[in-house]
Amino acid sequence: MSKSYPRISNIFLALPCIVLEAMGSPASIGPTNLANVVSIDGSVHEGGGQLLRVALVFSSILNKPVHINNIRLHRKSPGLQAEHIASVELARNMCKADVRHMVKDSRELFFAPRTNLTHDEYDADTKGHGSVTLLMQVGLPLAMFSSGITQFSLKGSTNTFNAPSLDFYTNAWDPLTFKFFGTNMEIRDIRRGFFPKGRGHVYLEVYPVQYLRPIDLTEFEEIVTTWGRAVCTPDIKIDTVDIMGDIVEEYLLTHHREAYEKIDILREQLRPYEAHGNGSAIYLFAETTSRAILSAGLTVQKYRGFNETAVQVAQEFSNLLKTKVCVDDYMQDQLIVLMALAKGKSRIKTGNITLHTKTAIHVAETMSRAKFNIVDNKDGTHIIECDGIGFENKLIDRPYV
Repeated sequence: MSKSYPRISNIFLALPCIVLEAMGSPASIGPTNLANVVSIDGSVHEGGGQLLRVALVFSSILNKPVHINNIRLHRKSPGLQAEHIASVELARNMCKADVRHMVKDSRELFFAPRTNLTHDEYDADTKGHGSVTLLMQVGLPLAMFSSGITQFSLKGSTNTFNAPSLDFYTNAWDPLTFKFFGTNMEIRDIRRGFFPKGRGHVYLEVYPVQYLRPIDLTEFEEIVTTWGRAVCTPDIKIDTVDIMGDIVEEYLLTHHREAYEKIDILREQLRPYEAHGNGSAIYLFAETTSRAILSAGLTVQKYRGFNETAVQVAQEFSNLLKTKVCVDDYMQDQLIVLMALAKGKSRIKTGNITLHTKTAIHVAETMSRAKFNIVDNKDGTHIIECDGIGFENKLIDRPYV
């Protein structure tokens, strides 16, 4: 397909059901393997759902049982919530994992893969306003190392406040990982779901890889193009997206003329069958000659009007371009898993190291042999380096294109 662009409770060792039947693959978990269960404190660093998702990915791909405790310990609603359970269920279905404590509000989880990752058609639903893209953070890496082409039908919010938007994945993450790591997938936006109502629907088709190439993205070079999207649901006046687009252009004209001269902002009011909920959002993107793709964006929240939202996004976007980083805050932590699994040394230039990134690195180094190093530059930017483990997909005998 071408593109344009802490410790396990003794109860676990006593459970006879842990002694699982071998499924014809080295991934089956037997009594000996249980001595190698990886134990992770879920309250470290960011201490939220991201730690759970990253641990599920490494456990499923590397066939390593994991026990996580103190899950979301310091959150307003501690423990597993519906959107987290949906991610666990998705990973469980893909590797037929044995799972313990997968109930609402549980602060621990035991997850032990029983088979290699199997390609199939998978459905996952957050059953509320949980983010579709957080399901993607689990499903996509697993599908890359599965036995064939994998399809996903995912339901939940596509545009929310505390997770990357679907626009980030289609405009930035997908093309960047395709160019550098060699991933290959189709992301189809069937229906947008705006927080808090959710009910968005996304279809994905993911081709497996034999291995991931390392990424070297430390030079900003020159801006090639900038683009954006101001979007609203049918019950929001079209004037809203026009005003947000105008505000962004006026800000860039004053603060970053080069970006202004190359910007093309799509202003769109979705039709009733294209969206559910009541909301609006604006997203901006830039691509450089070094093939970096930078992004900034927000979904409008009730306490912050669309005018203020547009100004904030424009400011963040302009600052990204001025600092000449190659990876924005959202992209930063999303690349850690791929860098850890890649064959070779990866390097990316970014701004401040986020808590999400520190969390992902902690889990990656705990569950794999990957080693990370942070280089502090004098200008306040940072280089994240990783010696990847060179994981190879033994389930396919040819590249998928």
